[in-house]
Amino acid sequence: MPNVEFPTLKLNTMLRRISVAPEAMRRKKRASRCETIEIELAALVELNYEYADSTSEEDRLALDELNAEGEELKRELAVLHGEQKKTMPLWGIGTLSLSACDAAHAILHAAGKPLPYREITDRMLESGLWVSHGRTPWSTVNSAIGTEMTQQGVASRFVKVRRGVYGLREWVNQDAA
Repeated sequence: MPNVEFPTLKLNTMLRRISVAPEAMRRKKRASRCETIEIELAALVELNYEYADSTSEEDRLALDELNAEGEELKRELAVLHGEQKKTMPLWGIGTLSLSACDAAHAILHAAGKPLPYREITDRMLESGLWVSHGRTPWSTVNSAIGTEMTQQGVASRFVKVRRGVYGLREWVNQDAA
């Protein structure tokens, strides 16, 4: 058998390209799908403006059905972006999901009083401000608030009232004034 030398540098480069290519293709497909969804949502916004004053029951039903599909598209877009944070409101039906801490802040601000983290989570999910695909969303919320409090320290938006119950720092500042 003849002694065959493989050009290892060239082979390694080719293997690297092969392993990187699928990830690049996935990113490209993801970006393409995001653009498609954004175009569809923009068209839906225009339809909502165009038919906002329509009195036809048929138009309203069709628009409601399209808006429901639009909500699904917004959720898909949030997943594709790999985030569940604030984004622009579209046509007044709602917004894409906020981060856990942003949604908890909004819920506490609306409640006007400290709440247990499980109740905060329930209100977040019911209102659609935050979406969780996990089995224990309340643990996620409790952890997110706790992490913000330890990382931000005095600058945190949250204060711990007692075990598992959180309030807003702005209430403490108002009471002190």
